[in-house]
Amino acid sequence: MLQWLFSVAIFLSAFLLFFVQPVLAKYIVPQFGGSSFVWITSLLFFQVALLLGYFYAYLLTKFFTEKNQAIIHFIVILISFYFIPIHLEPHLSVESIWPPLSVLSILTSSILLPFMVLSASSPLLQHWYCTLKQTPYPYFYYSISNAGSLLGLLGYPLLLEPFIGTQKQSLLCSVIYIFYAILCALCLYQLRSSNTKPRLETEQPISTSFTLLAKWLILAFLTSALLLSTTQFLTQNVINVPLIWILPLAVYLISFITTFATPKGYEREFWVPIFAVFILLILKNIYLLTLNGIQIVIFLLGLFYSACIICHGELVRAKPAQKNLTLFYLYIALGSVLGGLFANGLSLLLDNWWNLYLPLIIINLIIIVISCHLYQQNKKIKVLVISIFCLITLIVFLLVIWADTFPKDKKLILQHRNLYGLLRVYDMQTESGFPYRMLLHGTVMHGLEYLEPEKQLWPTTYYGPNSGAGLAIQYLSQTLDEPLQIAVVGLGTGAIASLTNPKDEITFYEIDPDIAKIARQHFHFLSKSPAKSAVVLGDARIQMAKASQAVPRPQYDIIIIDAFNGDAIPFHLITKEAMILYSELLKPQGIIVFHTSNSFINLMPITSALAHHLNCRHFWIESQANFLPNIVYSTWAMISCNPGFADWLHRQRGFTISPHNTVKPLLWTDDENSILPILRIK
Repeated sequence: MLQWLFSVAIFLSAFLLFFVQPVLAKYIVPQFGGSSFVWITSLLFFQVALLLGYFYAYLLTKFFTEKNQAIIHFIVILISFYFIPIHLEPHLSVESIWPPLSVLSILTSSILLPFMVLSASSPLLQHWYCTLKQTPYPYFYYSISNAGSLLGLLGYPLLLEPFIGTQKQSLLCSVIYIFYAILCALCLYQLRSSNTKPRLETEQPISTSFTLLAKWLILAFLTSALLLSTTQFLTQNVINVPLIWILPLAVYLISFITTFATPKGYEREFWVPIFAVFILLILKNIYLLTLNGIQIVIFLLGLFYSACIICHGELVRAKPAQKNLTLFYLYIALGSVLGGLFANGLSLLLDNWWNLYLPLIIINLIIIVISCHLYQQNKKIKVLVISIFCLITLIVFLLVIWADTFPKDKKLILQHRNLYGLLRVYDMQTESGFPYRMLLHGTVMHGLEYLEPEKQLWPTTYYGPNSGAGLAIQYLSQTLDEPLQIAVVGLGTGAIASLTNPKDEITFYEIDPDIAKIARQHFHFLSKSPAKSAVVLGDARIQMAKASQAVPRPQYDIIIIDAFNGDAIPFHLITKEAMILYSELLKPQGIIVFHTSNSFINLMPITSALAHHLNCRHFWIESQANFLPNIVYSTWAMISCNPGFADWLHRQRGFTISPHNTVKPLLWTDDENSILPILRIK
């Protein structure tokens, strides 16, 4: 009975600890434009809170008797109920301070103490159980803890998010916390009422020397740095949604479960070559510039998992005796925080993906050292081959990264990392010999401009005359006797401005100030556009809400949603509430256009439902590629209550109108917007 009580309490505390993380981050992310840095910053906060919880557990077990520990922890749990039910304070999101600090301030004021209590539960409950009843392998409970964490993580996007909204999710977390507190109180009662005796050590203690402490710290540091850099890469280059948030963290936890469940859960001679193989697969994608799609997700997660198995397996080999249990967890948490700070800091200090590359290089070097040491011990040919293979892998790694950093087939004009991703501007040539300039945001092209002055206003990439943006501008230019007022969410290079006419006015809403600088300093769409252009910095929802309260209120003929995080529109720009805001700023005969090109989600059910909500017509446009002016295939959703637009649109050529009545409409709201029903895998 005692074992079950402690096991369930450990499992539930870990479940809630990781269940609450995506709940809180998703609640916050719309306030910051749906940007991926919100989840990365949240991860860093949770790592720091975990460290504080482990430090609290360490101090409690080191300086107080077991019965006093029970009293103190019970009082801390009671104090934590001040923050229950969980309620985030959106007014703390102050635009004048650095956005990550704003995220940290919201989380600290709302959830820090309950999160610390949950963080301390696993080491404390394990320590107390070992006090009450000796166990030969206490780290089994660490696996129980990580299993609860994994279920909490996976349960959110798969079992919770598709069915209940954000507000109810927060309430559910509060109810589970109360249940956890009751279980914890029962465990404390058992500890308080027992006659504890000094524990007998059943294993040979390992001295906690400086070398051992450094080993714990470095191994935890490396996997944490990889966790954040892998997550950052996927959210900035693939798609920024909770399902992608939790995948690297789930892999991280599975590696802990696998290695800590049993002392023999890690085999060096198996996992070392697996790690090297995944390195080579990733390098192939880097060399071929295919760093998007499901393949890169699988390869990167496979590489991350093998790296975690190696590092966490080495941690298990260096585990201490039971009396140093809380110290061991404290150093793991400290290494995790340092790894998180490293990954976040390096991503802003250095260009390219060095916060991902450097931990991989260090792990590769550690593997080579371990393999050479093993060969000296057993003289196995297999170990020698593995050592040579890892050395070759490291050399190839460095050569490919060098080639990616200094490419020969294109000229790097600018490279810059900021909170929103990696920005690169290249000068290249088409197969026909036309020189052009291209903007890449991560791995996604955000615009292209020909360098010859007479071609600089040629429509390119997604923004041809037969794109959704081009068709809307053409129609209203032909039917209205006045210049157009156009709003565009997402700037890129400003290529949509090339589709405008003299005396039109076009306003771009852009969250990334560096994009605005690049568009004006390195491209000419804004400066040479026939229309008068303006750029409003900040999240489009927030800035448009301010505009809707202004006197006079701006009224647009066309609103174009062309913002992307990774490979898809941020979800808060395509909800019912967002659509109501757009309609307030749209003229009665106006058109709302969504750029829907992406690889992972089918937005047709969403845009169809939005049109139905406004009682308007919905058109799904597939614009065909034209390689001479560098027009690429793209998809667009167009929504309008203009009665003449449908007839005009069907008379045009150069694109396809896809039927949308074959899909079931799905109305997203700010509170309910799961990606799972519309997910597609290519």
